[in-house]
Amino acid sequence: MAITYEIYPKKDLLFVVAKGQDDSINDVINYTDSVIQAALKYNLRSILCDETQLIYKLGV
Repeated sequence: MAITYEIYPKKDLLFVVAKGQDDSINDVINYTDSVIQAALKYNLRSILCDETQLIYKLGV
């Protein structure tokens, strides 16, 4: 299962909820790019990511 996420712009921060697992480096890149693009779109500098339901499979 790939990474799924929902992004919620709040008053002073971007709130992100991520679920699933990182099946590939492309999943991770797409996820982080989406968070960065949303922060730029809403002009928010504070980001809170709830990744408690995210399973980390990739390693170094």
